[in-house]
Amino acid sequence: MKKAKLTRSLMMAVSVVALSAVMYGCTHSGSSTPAEPPPPPPPMDTDGDGVPDADDAFPNDPAESADSDGDGVGDNADAFPNDATETMDSDGDGVGNNADPDDDNDGVADVNDDLPLNPMETKDSDGDGVGDNADLDRDGDGVANADDWAPDDPMESADSDGDGVGDNADAFPMNAAEQMDS
Repeated sequence: MKKAKLTRSLMMAVSVVALSAVMYGCTHSGSSTPAEPPPPPPPMDTDGDGVPDADDAFPNDPAESADSDGDGVGDNADAFPNDATETMDSDGDGVGNNADPDDDNDGVADVNDDLPLNPMETKDSDGDGVGDNADLDRDGDGVANADDWAPDDPMESADSDGDGVGDNADAFPMNAAEQMDS
């Protein structure tokens, strides 16, 4: 009887241990080393440039990731990545456009140059954004320079009688002997 009591007591103790293991989620895998947690997901890199978004000044631009001077222009596109006051050097002379009085290096100061970033142009008489050298109608009167008697005067395009006074200012545009009617 003593043996039966001991067996029952032992069985009860094993049952309590097993029940505790189930209740508290303890399971024995046969290994003494606990399983390692899965690795964290890789950091987000929206533009795929190899720089995590958290470290990327331009997370949506694969060509840029840094802005050393904080001027809003990425270091790759910035001619002066360590100078927040400069970003461009249009003429490549080593002087940034903000400090350079002649950005296109055409010999005409920017303040007097209608097209300060175009070294082939300095004047835009009609203000259409096309320099006079390339503009086929530089006075903007609708008559091509080649056909315009006064290609630089938007008020005149013809001198029908050849007297040197444009038709718009000539009271007698078909009579070379007369220009005025007082």
